[in-house]
Amino acid sequence: MNPPEPGRPRGRPAADPARQQATRRLILDSAGKVYARTGFHGLTLDMVAATAGLSRPTLYKYFDDAPAITDALLQSLNDRLIDAMLSASPAEEDPFLRMGMALHAWRQWGESADIAPLLPTLFAELHNPHSPASRHRQRTLAIVGELLHALLRDAGRPAPSALAIDTLLQGVEYLGYQFLLQPEHHPERWRETLRLMLRLMLGLLGDHDDWQTAEHWAARFGLTLN
Repeated sequence: MNPPEPGRPRGRPAADPARQQATRRLILDSAGKVYARTGFHGLTLDMVAATAGLSRPTLYKYFDDAPAITDALLQSLNDRLIDAMLSASPAEEDPFLRMGMALHAWRQWGESADIAPLLPTLFAELHNPHSPASRHRQRTLAIVGELLHALLRDAGRPAPSALAIDTLLQGVEYLGYQFLLQPEHHPERWRETLRLMLRLMLGLLGDHDDWQTAEHWAARFGLTLN
C-alpha cells in the first residue's frame, strides 16, 4: 500500500465552507418552517431533517440537538432585525427621523417571505419564560435600548430614563406585532400604526423643541400627529 501523499489529510476531505454555510442555512430555513407549525416545544430533529431533506447524522454535524437549532434560528431572526434597524438612514441627523426609518425597517423585516409565517408563533412565545423566544426578545430589546441611548447622546440629548426606554420599546413592539399579524397590511393601517409609534417616541423622548417641530418631521413620513 502506498503511503499517503505528504501534506494530504487522511479520511474524508473537509467540506467546502460555502457548502457548509448553505447547508446550515437550509437547516435553519427548514427549522423555521417547523417552528411556525409547532413552536419551540414541538420542534424535533427528525422534523427538521425531513423538511430539509437531510439525514439526522448530517444535522448532528451542525447542531447538537433541537434546542440548539431553535436557539440559532431565533438569534438569526433577531440579528436580521437589529441589522435592518441599524442600517436604516444612518446619515440622517434628526434622531426622530432615524427612529422613524428604523420602524419602517422593522416592518420590512416582519414582511419578509421567510419571517412572516413565523410571527404568530413567535409573538405567542415572546412572554413565555420557557421559550428561547423570550430570552432573545430580552436580548434584542436591550440592544435596541442601547442604540437609542447612543442615538440621543450623539444628538446632544440628555439620557432618557430606563423606564422611558422600556415603556417605549414595549409599546412600539406591541403596535408593530398588531400590524404585522393582520392578514392584510393595508397602507392606512400602517399609517395609523406609525402615527401612534411616533407619538409614543415624542411623548417619552421628546423635549419642548421637538413638540414644536413634530409636524415637520412627521410630514416626512406622510403623516400628521393629530
